[in-house]
Amino acid sequence: MVRQRWFGAAVVIGLASFLLASVDLRADDDGLYDEGAAVTVVVPRSALAKVEDGRKRKKEEVPHLDAFEVTVSLGVDGTLIIGGDPDWRSSSLPLVMTGTVTTVKNVKRDKATFLTVRGDDREIVFRLPLGGSWQQVISEVLMPGHSTVATPSPDLEASLNRMLDAYCERQFTAPLDALDPRIRRRVAELQFAVGASGPPTTSTFEGTRYFDAVLGEGTVVYNTRSSSASQRASNTITDRILPAVKAWTKVFFGEVPFDGLHITADIAHKDFTEYPPRTERDRLELYMSLDDADDFEDEDLSGQQLLDASIVLLNGNRVQLDLSQQ
Repeated sequence: MVRQRWFGAAVVIGLASFLLASVDLRADDDGLYDEGAAVTVVVPRSALAKVEDGRKRKKEEVPHLDAFEVTVSLGVDGTLIIGGDPDWRSSSLPLVMTGTVTTVKNVKRDKATFLTVRGDDREIVFRLPLGGSWQQVISEVLMPGHSTVATPSPDLEASLNRMLDAYCERQFTAPLDALDPRIRRRVAELQFAVGASGPPTTSTFEGTRYFDAVLGEGTVVYNTRSSSASQRASNTITDRILPAVKAWTKVFFGEVPFDGLHITADIAHKDFTEYPPRTERDRLELYMSLDDADDFEDEDLSGQQLLDASIVLLNGNRVQLDLSQQ
């Protein structure tokens, strides 16, 4: 199948505006990384090492933050090394987080400076070389001021471009390495926009190869007592999957090494009458042809017609869903 679509990459990267609020502040030149300074973190997700935060918190601190550590070192030529990997820019898609420097501590026994940034319900501790040499190169991943993907500063835009370019060169393996370089870049941008953690992949189902479009878990947690599995699935299709079909359809053009889209989404739900309520998840999967996805994007098919033409699995079992029953 020959696909003729081409839309600017700005359309794709613009979807990431839903991930972050739009703020653009610039710190003063002095005290760029002092306690209280506003900063923007942009690091590969693979560089974030989860740590258990066992220290005692002050009463005014938020008690439940996800804590991570990022190890930073310098090469013999003074270049930046993250997590011990000189090729860190290509290791994974990046995370962007605006935050505030909460602590800066020099620990001589560890021969390190520990700089902690808090933002977006996370704490990221940068383990830096002792002394100030890191300040000359750290601004690529820890830039002064607040900047977002929706309205990036020149520094954030340049850092993201370097990481996405390196990611596209390294993370696209067969058969996706045959994709046009422009498509690879747009795939990376959309993966970044939806918060994907792994490299792009394809899978085969009933003899047909599909591109795996992973949406992960949304922000909604359904009440198990007031919704059925089919209602939750129908809502997820309307609210998340159908918009994703339109977005992914715009990414591909020309000859591609697959025949359809395999879209997956996790659906969180709880029984709120339990204490504490336990989060359970349903896995929703749709397999659809690229032709049908095109027709839906062109409004030649309705959402229900696209659904009826697709293979729909809920927790591995085939189901038929009615989008009017939500």
